[in-house]
Amino acid sequence: MTVRRQHSWRKAVFAPLLCICLTVCQLSSCSGLAVRPEREPGDGLLAIQLLAQLQAEGKSPDTYKGIGRFGLKGEKSSRSARIAWAVTRSGALRLEIMGPTGQPQYTVAADGHAITFISYQPYRFQRQKTKTMDLQDLLSVSISTSEIADLLAGRIPETEYLSLHFERDPAGGEEALVLKSWWDRPVQKVYLKDGRTAFKAIEAFSFQGSLRYRVAFQKTRMINGFELPAALLIENSKGERITLTVDRFFPNAVLPEDLFSPGPA
Repeated sequence: MTVRRQHSWRKAVFAPLLCICLTVCQLSSCSGLAVRPEREPGDGLLAIQLLAQLQAEGKSPDTYKGIGRFGLKGEKSSRSARIAWAVTRSGALRLEIMGPTGQPQYTVAADGHAITFISYQPYRFQRQKTKTMDLQDLLSVSISTSEIADLLAGRIPETEYLSLHFERDPAGGEEALVLKSWWDRPVQKVYLKDGRTAFKAIEAFSFQGSLRYRVAFQKTRMINGFELPAALLIENSKGERITLTVDRFFPNAVLPEDLFSPGPA
């Protein structure tokens, strides 16, 4: 009798659970079929070759200085200022945010090992070693210093991935290179243009699959044979955004090594 009660109890509990699981799976499958982008069969090798072409060294300068204006819009505040920057292919970055008088008000520098923050009025110096090199606390958008360096120079930020393929949005017709990690989760999407010879936007995701940021290259200019961004929009899923317009371009500028690791005054 005891054994029969156990079997009856298990049947009473697991049968409804099984039905619920099957129903959820069927609903998720149907909804997935309705919105899933079209995926080209056997496109892995072609996608890898195209990504290598887009990331080729000759398509962007090894070093780059620029001057422009940036805007920062958060949930509760917004600001704008003149800005100057210097970046290298290795991911080193220096930003100079100007005050009303045209003199530097803040400096942000990163050499790949640490981030240096300098405030000039009043003076404050802070150098922090970090593995992530993330500027979320400063910019409200989860983006690393090397990613900013790449985007300013018109490069696709390098990221680790396990698979790569093309996807086309059946509604809008947008085509993208999709880089994925474990559990088929995207880590980066590169939206293509001009017959797959260039890109117009990039989305970056956390390894959990949530959107970290999307950058749109709104305008570009050809400078000394390089197609460099002239207007950028970077935003996260909360609507917090960074805008940048470029006034002056100096590709392959000579940059001193200590530029990216300044010391205290």
